[in-house]
Amino acid sequence: MINWFTRILLGQRVVHSIKRATKQVTRYIARQIFSMISSLLFDNRFKVEHFRGGKLIGVYEGSNDITTEGKNFLLDVMFGGTTAASPWYIGLINNSPTPTLAAADNYDEINGTNDWTEFTNYEISAAAVRGTWDEGAASGGSITNSTPITCVIQAGGGTVYGIFVCGLGANASVHGDHANDGKLWATAPFSGGAVTLSVSDELKITYTVNA
Repeated sequence: MINWFTRILLGQRVVHSIKRATKQVTRYIARQIFSMISSLLFDNRFKVEHFRGGKLIGVYEGSNDITTEGKNFLLDVMFGGTTAASPWYIGLINNSPTPTLAAADNYDEINGTNDWTEFTNYEISAAAVRGTWDEGAASGGSITNSTPITCVIQAGGGTVYGIFVCGLGANASVHGDHANDGKLWATAPFSGGAVTLSVSDELKITYTVNA
């Protein structure tokens, strides 16, 4: 016969075993989900058309790298109940000092410990802001902006290395903003290297996320 004390001990052991198994399963699922997100073949493409005096003088295309911060945010939105960011914004990366893009880059360290700085010598619709990515509905595993973002370069010009995509923060549209409530989704260099810009040049940016 099993006495009442033994039954209590057995019950406690069963409860402990269930809790331990639940934690292990939860950790396993989390690892699998992160692995799944990391291995998704996101082919996020950008196209930048460079106009000078109304004439197209260059087209720069390429793909971006999603930051770890961007992947974590995607996981939180899809599986953790976090509110999605809307809208997203596209900014420009300065070519000086020489940039190095990394998965560990994050929104809070724009112009900080990220090894690159933001290029801000441009306007959109006569306002000194980052470009709003006005995406349409997803279709066929893709989502994009049908109307390009137009950046008009201001006096003094400059040299641009690439683009970044950010959102969520209260001031995410503002040049130079890096408050810790924002998220850095991705970064990308221009194909063919940095681009030198003159006053009144226009960059028309289309960004497409393919999954």
